[in-house]
Amino acid sequence: PTDNAVSGSSVTINVTHTETNPDKLQFFVDGTLNETRTYTNGSTNLTRTFSDGIHTYNITINDTAGNLLGLATRTVTIDTTAPTATITSPSNNTWTSSATPTITINTTDALDSTINYSITADGTLNSQGNASNNTLTNVTLAALTNGTHTLVLRATDNANNTGTSTTLTITVDTSAPTITLNGPTNGTSLSATSANLTWTATDNLNTSVSCNVTVNSAVNATGLAS
Repeated sequence: PTDNAVSGSSVTINVTHTETNPDKLQFFVDGTLNETRTYTNGSTNLTRTFSDGIHTYNITINDTAGNLLGLATRTVTIDTTAPTATITSPSNNTWTSSATPTITINTTDALDSTINYSITADGTLNSQGNASNNTLTNVTLAALTNGTHTLVLRATDNANNTGTSTTLTITVDTSAPTITLNGPTNGTSLSATSANLTWTATDNLNTSVSCNVTVNSAVNATGLAS
């Protein structure tokens, strides 16, 4: 592969050589002799399995007269481990009044300093970008409709390994509930110091709402279920 390539664990190295009197080819990995073999004019393929991490390799060839040619050392990064992807906030089953809520994500990888991410909402791509390794990152989502949505974060490293977060469920509700005071009617005169109020409250998503009663701009009762 090219110098500084990123690969899976198995790497095939191709060497092209031309020599009238070929003799030996030596393959070095991380400064240590890995293999010696004879070669002929043409090309040689060497396939090796590496552990995750950064490795160097180089090749020397010589002819029967003892002339030696050393090829430049190259570096390959082996990465077979997927990054981790976590949505750290909000908590699962959160309600929000914003159609474009901000979530906080964290992506971590053993080798890459920057990780690509994508966020899907209900299975459809919503937002994407890149984040610094193991750094909390705020992402403002593209507009969501009112209702419940499932969010999934995916993190992809330079070797195209992908990690997926657990599903986060949020509910978007940008519409205020409506309330109608049914009684007593406006302008009613009362002979008592207390009054029975009746009202109707409705919401587009909630099956129950909490109501407060205000008298002369002061809260008189709170947390009344409706």
